[in-house]
Amino acid sequence: MKTWAMMYSIIWLVFFEIMLVMFLPVNFTINLVIHSLLGAATLWFSYSIFQRVKHSSCPARIKRITKTTWGLVIFQTALGVILAIGIYLSWEIFSQQS
Repeated sequence: MKTWAMMYSIIWLVFFEIMLVMFLPVNFTINLVIHSLLGAATLWFSYSIFQRVKHSSCPARIKRITKTTWGLVIFQTALGVILAIGIYLSWEIFSQQS
């Protein structure tokens, strides 16, 4: 896939992630799997874009933007894992109290 197409595709991936989180079309477990797959695709796309642009002759500003995007995706992934663990643990605590 060409770099410009990957950059365009990542926008749609993130859009579908936002719609998935906002509207929850199916049950929580299936949503978690779909959300994780879309997140993994976002990770892969952003890393691929970062590597392609880093080794190209495009302006330094674009290289910095792709590096920052890659860093933000890493941060969002770490935050998502932490939040998922927190939600899981809170559900376990509440289910034991009942």
